[in-house]
Amino acid sequence: GITFTRIEQPRTEDVLSASSADAAKALDSVTDAAKAHFREAAEKILKTFDAVDALSAALACISGTTNIVPRSLFSKKENYTTYMLTVTDELKGPGLVFTMLRKCFGEDFDAKANCSQVAFTKDYRSAVFDIPSELDEKLQGYWKDSPRIQMKPIQELPQLDETSRNGGRSFSRGSYGSSRGGSYGG
Repeated sequence: GITFTRIEQPRTEDVLSASSADAAKALDSVTDAAKAHFREAAEKILKTFDAVDALSAALACISGTTNIVPRSLFSKKENYTTYMLTVTDELKGPGLVFTMLRKCFGEDFDAKANCSQVAFTKDYRSAVFDIPSELDEKLQGYWKDSPRIQMKPIQELPQLDETSRNGGRSFSRGSYGSSRGGSYGG
């Protein structure tokens, strides 16, 4: 039979690392005559900026990267951060994620609107979701892990249950995340 393996799109950090390496290699191809035309501007820049900062900015310009916009690992949306909530028992739905976000941001926080997609790891002990990056500082400042529940931003997606990722999962297992509020174990 044929086996398919999901390959995630590269992370922003990986793309930037490759771009900076390519930009650095491009410096080798610049002739002395070409450098001479930019020497005066370079000397002015070095009087104003730190040498490493100036070279970093030049490499960023060469690679076409003048601004970095955070992008979700999960949904790939710009200005979103991917988080993972992990519990000691199985999750049976997104309710616990929404409850914990409301605890952090207040009861009037519309968790479903700000966190529209939740997926679960294959063992259903973790939920992966995105929130707007503008909320990162507040969430990380408020949230305190407990022995039963941990939440953190992630840099790499864990292996997800594909049916939950695509919204096809009926949530009927475990003890966390009941639609009637559930327990959060904290």
